[in-house]
Amino acid sequence: STERPVSTSVSSTTNKTKASTHKPKKKTESNTGRLRLLPPLNPATEILSRAQRLTAIEVKDDTKITNVRRRTQKRGAQTIDLLSQKLCAPLKTTVQTYQRELRTMHPFEKVVMELTIQARQKRDGLTLANLLEEVHEGRKELLQLS
Repeated sequence: STERPVSTSVSSTTNKTKASTHKPKKKTESNTGRLRLLPPLNPATEILSRAQRLTAIEVKDDTKITNVRRRTQKRGAQTIDLLSQKLCAPLKTTVQTYQRELRTMHPFEKVVMELTIQARQKRDGLTLANLLEEVHEGRKELLQLS
């Protein structure tokens, strides 16, 4: 009976060493499901109203400036600058997200996306690449004007 506990302890240590030499297999993460992760495109009216609302909240009068005319000029300049930034931010993230996701998409989803794009191109005459480029160029022009 004294040998039995000894043999169990020896076998348990050998099992531990065997388990420690084998590395567990890593789960390979699937690259599918990227189409569902694409952000929804907001309508222009929603982007504009949100930018106007956030700009109105954030821009305040500078009470240190006693001259009313200069205070109003500063507020107007800040409003224009902040509004253009608030308009451009969602456009920039949308363009970057779509470009990044299209590059790293699973091959099957890429084929589905290309077929969808080709069908839209036949119907509307616009490609996704052209559309993303136009949005990007419009965003850059808006930033230059402000």
